[in-house]
Amino acid sequence: MTNKKPSVIMFILALFLANSAIGFDNKDKNESTIDNFNLLELSDQHTQKTFRQCLPYTLQKTVKLEPDDTTYIITGDIPAMWVRDSCAQIYPYVYLSKNSYELQRIIQGTILRHIKHFNSSYEDAPFINSWQEDYTYHEKKFEPDGIAYLIRLTWLYWKITGDEKWAHKTGDFDAHAAFNHALDTLKKYTDPTVQMVKCKHRPSDDETVYPYLIPTNMFLTSMLPKLAEMYTKIWNDATRADECNSMSQNIKTGINKYGIYDHPLFGKIWAYEVDGGGNVWLMDDANIPSLLSVPYLEFCAASDATYQNTRQFIFSSFNPYYISGKYGQGVGSPHSDNLWIWPISLIMQALTTENTDEIQKILQYLNNLDNGTYSVRESVNPNNPSQHTRDSFAWGNALYAELLITKILGFNFYPDNSTSYLKPHLNPECNKATLKKPVNFGNKSSITLQLEGKGAVIDAAKINGEKAEIDKIKGVKIPKDNVDILIHTTSD
Repeated sequence: MTNKKPSVIMFILALFLANSAIGFDNKDKNESTIDNFNLLELSDQHTQKTFRQCLPYTLQKTVKLEPDDTTYIITGDIPAMWVRDSCAQIYPYVYLSKNSYELQRIIQGTILRHIKHFNSSYEDAPFINSWQEDYTYHEKKFEPDGIAYLIRLTWLYWKITGDEKWAHKTGDFDAHAAFNHALDTLKKYTDPTVQMVKCKHRPSDDETVYPYLIPTNMFLTSMLPKLAEMYTKIWNDATRADECNSMSQNIKTGINKYGIYDHPLFGKIWAYEVDGGGNVWLMDDANIPSLLSVPYLEFCAASDATYQNTRQFIFSSFNPYYISGKYGQGVGSPHSDNLWIWPISLIMQALTTENTDEIQKILQYLNNLDNGTYSVRESVNPNNPSQHTRDSFAWGNALYAELLITKILGFNFYPDNSTSYLKPHLNPECNKATLKKPVNFGNKSSITLQLEGKGAVIDAAKINGEKAEIDKIKGVKIPKDNVDILIHTTSD
């Protein structure tokens, strides 16, 4: 008899039953969406196996549903809840949550828990980076990127599900009050001359050298307008919405004035940190927000000239944390004792390029560096992948799953007009992808998929056997539920 692994959804249901005080009365009509995604078939067997391990990892290893209807999510092998990590760990599931009550419970519970964190009596609570299960802080490091991460998670969840229950609670779970507190804390640490928010710690949890951390300020710039939209449409608070939009524009002005450095080799690039008085700190760190990640975080297009110059700097010896070795090359971090590659930087490199040759190379590096574990570690020795830090690093696994879903398969959701598209990025090694059982994505459900090709240029597509229109930028629009999609691509 063959032993079968229990499905992810069954695991979730077991969690629910174990927390019977929560009370669940709504049966998910599409409860198999993650299981069906996890049946993805790829011609690249190593990548397929890694995806199947990474997608359910956060649900299987890090999630605990609490009796107060919140969700406590640890980072993996560190038993505490980071604002940044937890929001990133469940972010890919938001895309799959439209018809999944179980996923909505987990995501909404995460949002509510951070709302209570932000409403805490601790001074500057929205800046605190990590928390214990009893709502006391784990580390009191001040990292405003957590605010941006919560805005991003909350806004996308709201856009995809339409759920506003989280937004109208009272007391410790008053979301309007929590975001007011977050906005006031940002204002408190914004210098009126430099116009950027001061940061004491980087997303690596290391101390900053100079107080104005450019990637974090970029992230805030792109997320504050989303908070403004929620203030307007959910809470009818035009005053706070105007504050968000004004702060976003002011921070961008500060970045443009103080954050750009004219490099003798690369031209105009963004500094990693500045002091607002002419001193700059030139580097990039694998942890996100990073300079590499700013198109992913919606600050600019990947084609932006300053970004492309900065990208060249990042992948050069001028960046002290760009590391090359026998099995790969990529960005590391001063956070780890050894100068090793952090695989999340490789994933981010793939997420911010349209070059399928580059993506193919990165997938191969990731395969090389996992040392046969089919998972993403924190950092890896590029000359000896058996040496690594952190056996359990859920953020990296989640980001890998997101890479496969949104870049390789090419699922993309456009919230402004609630449309979903497919634009695959295939390559000669990963040239076939199949989803035989129906999955949900964005605002559409029951999608089956067959992809074949060697690039990102779609030259043929069919939906339910009929020829489909192709948008050169976005790809093939998913027009409705219950569709079978075939796409063929060619090289760039």
